[in-house]
Amino acid sequence: MEEMISTNDGVIDFLSQTEDLPSLPQVISHILDVMDDVRSSVSDVATAAEQDPAITAKILRIANSSYYAARKEITSVPYAIARMGQNEIRNMIISMGVITAMNKRGSGGLDYQRFWRHSLTVAIVARVINDFADVDGRPARRRENPFFVAGLLHDIGILVLDQNVDDLYASVVGHAAEHGQALHEVERRVLGATHQEVGRMLCEKWRLPRIVASAAAYHHEPFLAPEDDQRVVKVVHVADLLARQNGYGAYPVASVDHVQEAVMKELGLDQVDRSLLDSTIHEAAEQSSVYRILMDD
Repeated sequence: MEEMISTNDGVIDFLSQTEDLPSLPQVISHILDVMDDVRSSVSDVATAAEQDPAITAKILRIANSSYYAARKEITSVPYAIARMGQNEIRNMIISMGVITAMNKRGSGGLDYQRFWRHSLTVAIVARVINDFADVDGRPARRRENPFFVAGLLHDIGILVLDQNVDDLYASVVGHAAEHGQALHEVERRVLGATHQEVGRMLCEKWRLPRIVASAAAYHHEPFLAPEDDQRVVKVVHVADLLARQNGYGAYPVASVDHVQEAVMKELGLDQVDRSLLDSTIHEAAEQSSVYRILMDD
């Protein structure tokens, strides 16, 4: 595979011409379209979701999990939506679509269970960290913000590279680990682009919100993000690095990156006890097991 690409041409040019980039499943796209229609009701969303038995089953399994602590069994999708909220259901639907679309295994040595645990941990932590952060005195409400999806998809470019330039990408990952270098820096030198840029390309292909694409594109360089997107990107930056430093990275190597102190200070997280942040990471990793139901066939 690596013979088809050179650092002169760049990985972005190669991937933009391949027909192997996945699309979100049609049923997922349909549900999201219904949810985006301001005229749609809870009943409309439920009807769209119930067209697929697997989606229905997963929604009900998660709605009845210990994470949501339902007082009584939830047996219908409309009730699950009312109980959890449309934004939470949207997060779940996008998660299902992404995991389904990206289920092809590359031969680059990436552990997919580990990758999704990392991504889901970052997704959960990003929401919590946003509540810790003190920028304008009123943290965003947990169920009404883009932090989960932005955290979930921040490393999606790694999957694209693992699946499409697998042997070459395995050598990039190996070099970064062996020499203690940041993965995105080695990618830029060898591939001419990073998993950040590849992730943004895929988010744009899927017509996801710009802020989600920005988190994929700038989570290692948050101050380069468009100003309107920087809050979310900085929160994802912190969630990603803390997860990796606590042993929940996409790869089983210690993180050589460090959370930018300027980001911590700007978000007010420098005033939060580090042990509290670390315990949040471990709790999120445990909670991510609930969302890993989405990986079941």
